[in-house]
Amino acid sequence: MYNFLMTKKLILIRHAKSYWGKKGRFFFKGNDHDRPLNTRGKKNAELMSKYFIRNQISIDYIFSSSAKRATETLSYFNKKEITKYGCNTYEELYTFQLSDLIKFIKKIDNKYENIILISHNPGIQDFCFEFVLNKQNNIFFNNLKTKFPTCAAAILLSNTKEWDSIDKKGFNLKDFIIPKSISD
Repeated sequence: MYNFLMTKKLILIRHAKSYWGKKGRFFFKGNDHDRPLNTRGKKNAELMSKYFIRNQISIDYIFSSSAKRATETLSYFNKKEITKYGCNTYEELYTFQLSDLIKFIKKIDNKYENIILISHNPGIQDFCFEFVLNKQNNIFFNNLKTKFPTCAAAILLSNTKEWDSIDKKGFNLKDFIIPKSISD
């Protein structure tokens, strides 16, 4: 009989909805890194952070992309009711690549058992495709597979004791929360 002790919790959050300018995404000519949240993004980030507090979803530390839309999302989650030790932003998390996320996560200090990582798609969705073990008959995975919307959060648990072995252990997807599903 196997006794799997889940020792690491990784919550992947896609930044909230960002502003593309008056003409929209296809006509955007500015600096992608500096795009702020739009009104809906701010509303959803606040909604999700309140959901985390209400449901006592707390973590040790938050790691965020340095992109403005990610750091603005982070500001809603950087509360003492959610994070025990605070947060920081990282240029390496301004990525859309699965390989960059893996590299970053493998370097996280093992003193952090439970973390939030705020980053971008398709990287975070690809991470779930690659490392979620319980895909079969999992409604959360089916929803995530269809779309990983802005400000959505995937809660992943692993039986690893060390972040640098995530590629060997994988994760169980325990929840997938999207702003639309928790709004009034």
